[in-house]
Amino acid sequence: MRRKLAEHLNSMAEFVEGREAISLQDAAGLVNPSLLDSQHYSEYVRNTIARYGDLQDMAATMSRES
Repeated sequence: MRRKLAEHLNSMAEFVEGREAISLQDAAGLVNPSLLDSQHYSEYVRNTIARYGDLQDMAATMSRES
């Protein structure tokens, strides 16, 4: 999960830097569904997905600004 998110965060940074439109993705699709049901990891995974969504929204806004 961390590796996939890191790859997408790097892509977002490149889009912001180049002022290109970002292709929004559902972070939940980057996570093994069993982690969402895990008693031990589910809160961490859900919080990570939520923060990724926040970052994605900010990056999309920044990439559209001139």
